[in-house]
Amino acid sequence: MSSTQLASAYVLSVGMGEMAVSRDAATQMVMYGLGSCVGVCAYDPMIGVGGVLHAMLPPSPNPREPLVRYADHGVRRLLEELQEAGASLDRLHVRLVGGASVLSLPDRPNVAAIGDRNTIAVRSTLAEFGIRPIAEDVGGSIGRSVEFFIRDGIVRVKLVGGQAKTL
Repeated sequence: MSSTQLASAYVLSVGMGEMAVSRDAATQMVMYGLGSCVGVCAYDPMIGVGGVLHAMLPPSPNPREPLVRYADHGVRRLLEELQEAGASLDRLHVRLVGGASVLSLPDRPNVAAIGDRNTIAVRSTLAEFGIRPIAEDVGGSIGRSVEFFIRDGIVRVKLVGGQAKTL
């Protein structure tokens, strides 16, 4: 699977460092195992186009490496592809999931805090475009999985070992 896809499948699994955009109402996008990664779900309800980003790393230390696995580059690319599909940034409903502290490395706090750093980078990059998430389920120490439904923009989150909830 490429890091960027225009999807028209029913269930599309978006792995670490990948993203997808769809306008097919039958598409359900899933992201499994969001630990320190941050899942960004964005939806334009006016035209029914949506997309997800599974960002795994904080901003890239190398600006010449604009890969979607990095939170800053990934958010920018997701927004670009949504606009190319007809979405308007001022109509986007954005929800964030993940960013947990799943590593315990007292001697390497920067590595242990990668979930927080990912979340901050995603929020900061969204803010560059004047976008504030309408809902978040971030932080903590437990991983999550996400289902995103293009037909209505619903985001369902399931904590590892827990119940699913709508965000």
